Parts: sequence; structure tokens; C-alpha cells
Amino acid sequence: MRLDDRDRVRQALRFGLSLASLDLPAEEREIVSGFYFSYRPLSDKEALQMEEETAKLNPRELRERVMEATNPWILIGRHHGREEGRQEGRQEGRQEGLHDGAVETLLRLLRRRFGILGAEQQSRIRSLSSPQLDELAEALLDFHCPDDLAAWLDRHPAA
Repeated sequence: MRLDDRDRVRQALRFGLSLASLDLPAEEREIVSGFYFSYRPLSDKEALQMEEETAKLNPRELRERVMEATNPWILIGRHHGREEGRQEGRQEGRQEGLHDGAVETLLRLLRRRFGILGAEQQSRIRSLSSPQLDELAEALLDFHCPDDLAAWLDRHPAA
């Protein structure tokens, strides 16, 4: 069922009035409202219209209860906050994945060049920052023996 903007706002307002009329604790009204608006979210424009319509309600106590139960700006803020959190989490995950991939590639290359690396050297390499890993990847091309790696690690403590 497709509703135009005005109908969606009216429907949300009717929901708010119904919810406000129930004798529920504020926490439960918030849960029900959160469920409704996550299923039928309002756009920023619709939320503004809802706020304007709610401001016209009388008496004041009813208007305040509807706003408390259905505050679209809080709900939009929560939605945007969750989305931003997801995006940040994905970005952090990508960065961590790139870092871990670079570490594993460098360890493989170093093992191939010099044989098995000690646990301490592996740990030090794993603790390097991404820019340091890039530097090590370039420096690796000039290493002739395991002592070159040890010297490089001594000059570049983990960030």
C-alpha cells in the first residue's frame, strides 16, 4: 500500500495519538514507537510535517505525550546514528582487514626470503601501523639477511 507524504504523516499522527492514549510506561511507549517508526520511517520532510501537526494538538498535555511517544527527530537521529555507526564499523573493518592482509603478506615474503621468523619478530611486525608496513614492504627489497630485518625493526618501533 503506497501512501503519499500527507497520508503517511496523518497515519503517523494517528498512531501517536493512539499510543499517547494508552496507559503505558514511557519506556514501553518508546519501544512501540521505535518499532513503528523503524517499520514506517518518516523522511526529514515528513518528520517536520509531523512536528507541525503535533504542535496544533490540544490540550497541551496530549500534545506533549504524542511528542514524547513519537518524536520523529529523535527517531530520525537514532536511525542516522545507527547508519553512521554501521558505516564507521564497515570502514574500521575494511581498514583492519587491509592491515591484517598486509601483515600476512609481509610475513610470507619474509619467511620465503629468510626462513622461519622468531615469535618476537612476528609480534613486532603485527604491531606496526599500516604506513610502517608499507615502509617495511619497500625496505624488504633491500634486505640481504635476517639481521637487516632486525635492524629495521629496531629503527622503527611500533606506533
